[in-house]
Amino acid sequence: MESLLNTIHTILIEENELFLPLKKLWHSLSCHYPDYTWDKFTQSVEKDPRFIIHDMPPEDDLLWDDNEMSKLGYFRGPRVGLKVRTISSELISFLMEKKLNELIDVLKSAYDNRDEKTEELEDEYLDVMRETKKVIDSIKPIVLKKQRQKLNLKNRL
Repeated sequence: MESLLNTIHTILIEENELFLPLKKLWHSLSCHYPDYTWDKFTQSVEKDPRFIIHDMPPEDDLLWDDNEMSKLGYFRGPRVGLKVRTISSELISFLMEKKLNELIDVLKSAYDNRDEKTEELEDEYLDVMRETKKVIDSIKPIVLKKQRQKLNLKNRL
C-alpha cells in the first residue's frame, strides 16, 4: 500500500496541477496494483495525511459518457491534491493560462473534426476562439508581471 501512495505522491509533485481526478490516477495505476479495488484505492488515498480530497458535485449531463470521456482523458468525480502545495498567485496565473491554451487546442480539434461544415458553425467557432483569446491576452500581463517581480527579487539577493 505504501508503494502505491508514494507513487501517487510523486505524480502529484511532478504534475503542474493543483488537483488530479482520482479516477485518472486509478486508471493509470490500477494495472500496476491489481490487488486494489476502486474502493480500497480511494479509501487508502483518503486516509493518507499527505493528500486532500475535493468532492466534485455530481453532474447530470446526459451527453457525458464516462467510458468514452475517460478514453479521451476526462474524468468526473473527486480530485486529489497535496496538502502542502502552496497556492500562489503565480501558480493560479500559470494554471489559468495553461487551461485556456488547452481549451484552444480542444476547440481547434473539435472544429477540425466536426461532422457538419456550415458558415454558421464556423462563425460560432470563430467567436468562441476570439473570446478565449481575449481571456488569455488579459491574463498574460499578470503572469509576465509576476515573473518579472520574481526575477527582480532573485537579482537583489
